[in-house]
Amino acid sequence: MSGDWIKMRCNLSSHPKVVKLASRLSVTRVTVIGALHAVWTVADQHATENGLLEMDAESLDVFAETPGFCRELEAVGWLEIGADFVKFPDYCEHNGTTAKTRASAQKRQRKSRRGVTPVTVDRDASVTREEERREEVSKTPSESFCSEPSPNGSKLKAEPVVLEFPTVGTGAKTWHLTQSKVDEYSEAFPGLDIVAECRKARQWCKDNPEKRKTPKGMPRFLNTWLSKAQDERGGRNGNGKSLRQAADPTRVHSRYGANGQAQTAGSA
Repeated sequence: MSGDWIKMRCNLSSHPKVVKLASRLSVTRVTVIGALHAVWTVADQHATENGLLEMDAESLDVFAETPGFCRELEAVGWLEIGADFVKFPDYCEHNGTTAKTRASAQKRQRKSRRGVTPVTVDRDASVTREEERREEVSKTPSESFCSEPSPNGSKLKAEPVVLEFPTVGTGAKTWHLTQSKVDEYSEAFPGLDIVAECRKARQWCKDNPEKRKTPKGMPRFLNTWLSKAQDERGGRNGNGKSLRQAADPTRVHSRYGANGQAQTAGSA
């Protein structure tokens, strides 16, 4: 599909993922914004309606003029990379034909309302119309290329997002694993590579769409996943040593005797 515009939010430069991309690539946020525009423009011109682009990551990096850019996009959840293709998650919801048509219609409606000649009304009617206008504005979706739902169903915070999980239910379609949550898991499950295990869990969710969890159920799902991973490692701590060591039977016998009674001084 093709089009003469793409959706980019005005406050994109302060988005946590943009800040993280700039840090990981050692470039400015302005450079990241320009690279995003270049990559999303290629997608708008050549990707399928569901966001599939038959181009490998290295080739797409050429348009971004930033080596390794696509790999970092995948790391923050804004791109999925295959052998000879890339895919933009939730593309059809934000930059597909239907989304563009809907956005254009909303823009025309706003212009039409602004073009109406105001008439003299009493104060109560004016207040009511202003409340309706604010309600309409609140219903207008923010202009952003990629799906950016509130993390875990709450207000978006300026906190690094490590991984993004697909979810089900009537609310947000993704759940964000934040750095603070990773820190909690690292403390609760010593010895595990938390991010690596969570990547496995995310892939499992992608491969089993009928078993995906709701955003509310994701913490419990990951807690169960990490608990099983810890058990499979034999309950080892961060030093690779067993958390439980079997008692030495010879020491038990010499201290307590064969019948389990404690030996007194001088007894044999």
